[in-house]
Amino acid sequence: MIKNKKIRWIFSIFTLLTLLALSLLSGCGISSPKSTEEAPMANVEYDKVVSEEAKADAGISVTTTADSANQTYTTSNLVNDPEKGKMMIYRGQLQMEVEDLKKGSALLFQTIKSAQGYLVTSNQSENINQLFGHYEFKIPVAAFHSTVNQLEEISYGKVTSQYIEGVDVTEEYLDIESRLKAKRVYEERLLDFLSKATKTEDLLKISNDLNRVQEEIEQMQGRQKYLSHHASYSTLIVDMVQNKNQVAPTAGTWEKAISGFQKSIEFLVDATKSLFIFMVSFFPILIFILILLFIAWKLSRIIPFKKSIKSIKKQDDENQQ
Repeated sequence: MIKNKKIRWIFSIFTLLTLLALSLLSGCGISSPKSTEEAPMANVEYDKVVSEEAKADAGISVTTTADSANQTYTTSNLVNDPEKGKMMIYRGQLQMEVEDLKKGSALLFQTIKSAQGYLVTSNQSENINQLFGHYEFKIPVAAFHSTVNQLEEISYGKVTSQYIEGVDVTEEYLDIESRLKAKRVYEERLLDFLSKATKTEDLLKISNDLNRVQEEIEQMQGRQKYLSHHASYSTLIVDMVQNKNQVAPTAGTWEKAISGFQKSIEFLVDATKSLFIFMVSFFPILIFILILLFIAWKLSRIIPFKKSIKSIKKQDDENQQ
């Protein structure tokens, strides 16, 4: 009897242990599908990445993912002033008086060419007393100041006005570069999410965000190229003026007399041209006025003739009576 009780106790303990093991195994089996379902975790990670991007765009510093946590943002091509480490955009404007605009502009182009610069726009005009030339150039920043100094010492004219402006775009360039690197990190994460997404709704959402991020990257790259180009090539605007028939203050009496005679001839020529232009422009109106005067003259001749006929007839009637 005692032996049977021991067997029963052993069987009961074995049964309990077996049931406990089965319950543990079934618990692991039930939880294993949940561990393989990564959608909730993926959604949390995706929302976290989007939130970090929004904070970065707002200027709030955030700690990015493990892949980019230790990334440092440096600028390798920030340089148009190595001594100061600044990125400057220079713009200069010169006004010059020259003796001969054609010769002066030719020498100006030669000076710009020697500085490895190139022409952007050119315009020439004139009035009665002056000739004007307007030129805009792009010059490598390394030769900008030396070119301006060279133009100030030219022999074919003189600089009457000078204006040089420098804009420091270092901070903007660095900001764009750091934001670009952050955007590329977000782009990589979005591409990773896109490769793992299975639902159509998730695919559309991630694709829209990815297109937006890629468009922002292109815009930043365009702005960065603009700053880099304008920092590498400075803008120089030169306005040249030539005074027609200008007489030097030291000229003698004979030279001044010849200059006065030439101006008188030019005045008469200009007056004759103006009169001719006026007559040609006024010719249709003049013809119309002449026609009206002719009609009036004809009427003045006809009306007295009719009156004289009536008076003759009246006189004949009286004589007959």
